[in-house]
Amino acid sequence: MACLLAVSTIVVAHVLSGVDADDRSVVKREVMRACKEVANSDKRINYNFCVSELDKNYKNGEEGGVSLRVANAAAFAASHRMDSAYHDIYVLIEKLGADLNKTRLGQALDQCWRPYNNARIDFTIALQLIDSKSYAEAKMRFSRATEGAIQCDDVLAKAKIDVWPLVQHSKYAVQMGRICVAIGDRMLPKMWKEISGLLQLQVGADYIFVASLWLSNKKFTVTNMVSSAAMWSLWKLRNSLHFQRTIWRDMKSLGLWKMMSSMLQQWMILCTVGCLERQGDCK
Repeated sequence: MACLLAVSTIVVAHVLSGVDADDRSVVKREVMRACKEVANSDKRINYNFCVSELDKNYKNGEEGGVSLRVANAAAFAASHRMDSAYHDIYVLIEKLGADLNKTRLGQALDQCWRPYNNARIDFTIALQLIDSKSYAEAKMRFSRATEGAIQCDDVLAKAKIDVWPLVQHSKYAVQMGRICVAIGDRMLPKMWKEISGLLQLQVGADYIFVASLWLSNKKFTVTNMVSSAAMWSLWKLRNSLHFQRTIWRDMKSLGLWKMMSSMLQQWMILCTVGCLERQGDCK
């Protein structure tokens, strides 16, 4: 899925090394803007917490745009913290030993260690997926990791466990998980998000996934037609912007949806009857 213990000073020093005052002000503005957007998209996200944690882990000058660097900062912070949480849970379990299931704390730990282990793995894999630009899968990993953190947070609350640093880890993981999910959603381009909602299938996050659907064209005929129309329309729009000096306003004013609709109507001859029924929903 995203509060209190700071990331180690060694990590902070490493992240901030070589960044001058001017760069720090740029980083701060970018982080504040990103956190404002995600806090507005999910009211459960604490804006000040978001700014504090992303600012510590944001790598200025790294390859990619602002969204990519912000996503990397969130994923790194979450992954690093979940490693610490899992280690602390393991130490507590070792201390309890044979008495693990005889106390409320032991029972809570027994229920938490597996979701936390899965969450730290998911956050780590999500970080790698962001680097490879597989944003849809990264968001899925963020969502799954956050669900695990929330599951453990509920267990601790019901058992009325107030053991440091377990509760702090739990609150941090839930808050950072929500931030990661919201950032993952930001990274999916608006056009593909709207198409995904229309088709009820997550598409457009990366080329490999779009291309893989062609291996089952009979099953994904409409999806493949829509994604092809979208990519071809984007290419034509790119040419208009580059060669005809068209000024960008928004997708609607530039006729992107109209262009896609026109293509799909011409391609309807490629559809079977069942396919045509589904295509009608996309007009």
